[in-house]
Amino acid sequence: MFSIGAKTSLLKRQETSRIDSRFNEIKSIFDKTFHSRFQISSKLNPNEFINKEFIKSYFDLGCGNGLITARIGNYFNLNTENIFGGDVFNSKNQQITFVSIDQNQSIIDLSNTRRFYILIRITIYLL
Repeated sequence: MFSIGAKTSLLKRQETSRIDSRFNEIKSIFDKTFHSRFQISSKLNPNEFINKEFIKSYFDLGCGNGLITARIGNYFNLNTENIFGGDVFNSKNQQITFVSIDQNQSIIDLSNTRRFYILIRITIYLL
């Protein structure tokens, strides 16, 4: 059996690994020189991808504790006011702007004056 310290250490390592994995998947889309296990199809023209410098706000639906959300937002050089994370519970992460999601109404209250780069799991949409 694991000791409390070993179990805590293992959980922290798993969380760090998950954050790194998700971040690397996003980074491989925007950085043509970055290589990870996630690869862009050769059928796609990398010159037609969105330049990360054009992303001015970012929303992660189902952000959980917001750690991945914050890391990706920082990669896009966004400040906290432009890094949005939505979930049914507020993790109180100070690195993101939390957006409450009403799971009974399927309502997400986002500003209607912005365009968001939205991440839903690993599926990416630009609205």
